[in-house]
Amino acid sequence: MNKQTLIATAALAVAAIAPAAAQAGTVGGYLAQNPSTLPSAADAQYRVPAGKVEHRVTFVKVSGTKALASNERQELWLSATRSRMVVKNAVTGKVRVEIVDRPGETRIYDAERNRVTIMRSKSKTPAYTSAAFESALYRAYVQQGIMKVAGEQIVDGRKLLTLESVAGKWKSSDPGSRATALVDAETFAVKQIASILDGGLFNQTVDNKLTETLDAGRASSAKLAMAKHATAKVTRKGH
Repeated sequence: MNKQTLIATAALAVAAIAPAAAQAGTVGGYLAQNPSTLPSAADAQYRVPAGKVEHRVTFVKVSGTKALASNERQELWLSATRSRMVVKNAVTGKVRVEIVDRPGETRIYDAERNRVTIMRSKSKTPAYTSAAFESALYRAYVQQGIMKVAGEQIVDGRKLLTLESVAGKWKSSDPGSRATALVDAETFAVKQIASILDGGLFNQTVDNKLTETLDAGRASSAKLAMAKHATAKVTRKGH
């Protein structure tokens, strides 16, 4: 199992907090018809600036008769070269997984197994994409007709747009799959993403509750380091 598969499996990463597969035009498991025309997460303008740390809190709910139901809180710290994701049960607050990525190495803590897996990597950039990339991607989806504006609403004084996937433009392994998103009308900052597969037998909702950019001082930089797991068994792969 490669690094990206391990990260996606461990973190249930989707949408904004998605592995770098989003560079190819995928979001939430979907593939746009012409991914080469979409923004690339590799572009410098979509990376977290040097000297800054992006901090994001997202709630992810999964439901449906074909799904393993879950309700999780994902917290991400992201810099130009490093990232740390902590996934907790949103109800109990119990940590399920923690993933720390830095140039040349990824560490994954599995709370259920009480195990830390350390993997060697050739990557020099984090496994997650920035909020700026996510906004640019959804703007491109609308501009290219992959999603359409289906409605508007005002929340906290800001106009938000409801987007819906367009049949024939939005591709996935399930022909009947659908997706919606709630974005800021001006900046396209994504507030919510919902995915529906198999006619509703698998549903996933992603709510972005907090996105902020911090100076990379001692306190914020410390958040990029893995918490201590003194009793965890350590496994090394590729070393």
